[in-house]
Amino acid sequence: MKRNSLNRSKITLRGLRHLLALGITTLSLACQTQAPPLVAPPEPPPPPEVYVENQAVAEPTNNSFEPKLDILFVIDDSQSMAPHQQRLAANINRFVESFSVEGFIDFHIGVIPIWDSVRYGSMVKELSSSGQRNYDPIGELKPLKAPEGQENLVQGIVPRYLSRDTFEDRNDFLNVLKETLLIGYRPYCCTKTQIREIEAAAKKAGTEPKIEYSGPEYEELFSPVVAALGAPERLQGPNQGFFRPGSQLVLVFMTDADDASPTISVDWFHDYLLGLTRDRSGEKLSTYGILHPTSYPTSKACPKDPAKTAAKLEDFLAKTKGRVFNICSQNYGDELAKMGQEIRKKTLERFTIYLDRIPEEGTLLVKYGNVLLKEGENPGWTKNSAQKKIIVHGLDLLPHQPGAKIDVQFTNVDPTRPDRSARIGG
Repeated sequence: MKRNSLNRSKITLRGLRHLLALGITTLSLACQTQAPPLVAPPEPPPPPEVYVENQAVAEPTNNSFEPKLDILFVIDDSQSMAPHQQRLAANINRFVESFSVEGFIDFHIGVIPIWDSVRYGSMVKELSSSGQRNYDPIGELKPLKAPEGQENLVQGIVPRYLSRDTFEDRNDFLNVLKETLLIGYRPYCCTKTQIREIEAAAKKAGTEPKIEYSGPEYEELFSPVVAALGAPERLQGPNQGFFRPGSQLVLVFMTDADDASPTISVDWFHDYLLGLTRDRSGEKLSTYGILHPTSYPTSKACPKDPAKTAAKLEDFLAKTKGRVFNICSQNYGDELAKMGQEIRKKTLERFTIYLDRIPEEGTLLVKYGNVLLKEGENPGWTKNSAQKKIIVHGLDLLPHQPGAKIDVQFTNVDPTRPDRSARIGG
């Protein structure tokens, strides 16, 4: 057995030597064959363009900006509010003329009704048996409405808010705004007396009493604002495009009652709104109350529910340094005009511009039309490079220039070059 194994090993070794010799011979012949001419490899494709924030460019960055203003009317649509809505609509031209005529302020105006979380969806159904709508979804902007016979004015208009660009004709703008503010009222049903009357009538007719509840009883003003400005189903739906974070936000509450939002406190609501405006100082939030002040006595000429004084709403207006005027004021138009003037002043006296890049030190130029604004002056501007923003001050002090915008020019900081710099935090 051992001899046979040894013989097989010798045969195997001889076979390996033979194969090795054959491979060397083949390789030698291949090397003697003429090689094909060398061809340069194709050039590699250019690298993809990569955007680097703050990358230096040869030309300065130029941007144009306009102050943005978003006004939300929160209107009580309980039955007692019908005459008050009429007075607001009749004088609304005095309100908008201060900030809309110049065309410089990019404004949006929207309207929402109040809410009643106690009754709506449970006791009160969205639609009555006759198909009449008892309430709108919470925080949903009312559709634009035109005067009777002029419905074509709003046909094809998708946004549920008015802007400076909605109509070329100013009369069309005012007429649609007036009609949109007239949201109507929801007849309230039912008081205990009404229920007894319905039951008595049904008993007399030999039928079952049919009670259809409608209208708000507990007027909520804060909760619909939170839904209008923050609920995804509103922001991606009918309210899309209305509120622009960082804009000057104005809330106008019109009611003869108080806020009854069950889970929203004054402090929470205030903090929520400051977050939306991106300004914790409160300078970008303005609040107004057209209401029946607690200090004003109830009278036949200006009725209200004496059990519903506006204490909570007034607390909020005081916290936000808001302004209150009487819903039954004899100088209604003058009061609305003052409100519009204040809104214009606040929108223009401190205007924040957010930049997408950090300006190089000493290259930032800010102009309003043909007026060069200087850093640290009023009118003028200040900057915060760390937050990539500049604040323009005192635009309300400058004469209006038709068609003018705020032009910002600067060279971007290049982080790869040691000779480029920016002061961070100043």
